[in-house]
Amino acid sequence: MAGVRPRRFRWGVVALTAGVLALGAGAAWFLLRDTTPDPAHVALPPATASDGAVRAYFAGDGKPLLDLLTATADLPDKNTRAACTDIAAGLDRLGGPRVLGSKAGEVPDPGIRDAAVNHVAAVGDYLAACGSGRPLAEPAESAHFSATVLRRLLDRENVR
Repeated sequence: MAGVRPRRFRWGVVALTAGVLALGAGAAWFLLRDTTPDPAHVALPPATASDGAVRAYFAGDGKPLLDLLTATADLPDKNTRAACTDIAAGLDRLGGPRVLGSKAGEVPDPGIRDAAVNHVAAVGDYLAACGSGRPLAEPAESAHFSATVLRRLLDRENVR
């Protein structure tokens, strides 16, 4: 019996150590994991507009939003005055933030409307950061995310 107690104690210590290590590994995974979802795999809202309404809108009044999507496909994450000026001038040629925001709010499908409004807002945040001299990595990532989701929704509706 004298040999049984130390053996149980050793196994108890081993089990306790394994539990603490597992808890530490779980906490490290939770704290270090990337919580940003991949925009290529985000669940899309269901289509609710009548068949062809979205295509008709983007072929007419919504055309500047398609141009915005093209113009903001690869926003640089480096803050240079020349790049910021060029991007802002290009967006002004599309009608500026008020016109683009208004057009985004008129999209007939609510899911695509939300994505378009989000993208216009993300581009606005990017330009605000661009003009202020703040780092652009986060606003550029946000604009890329919103552009990818909007592009997926438009592809689903066969908008080109």
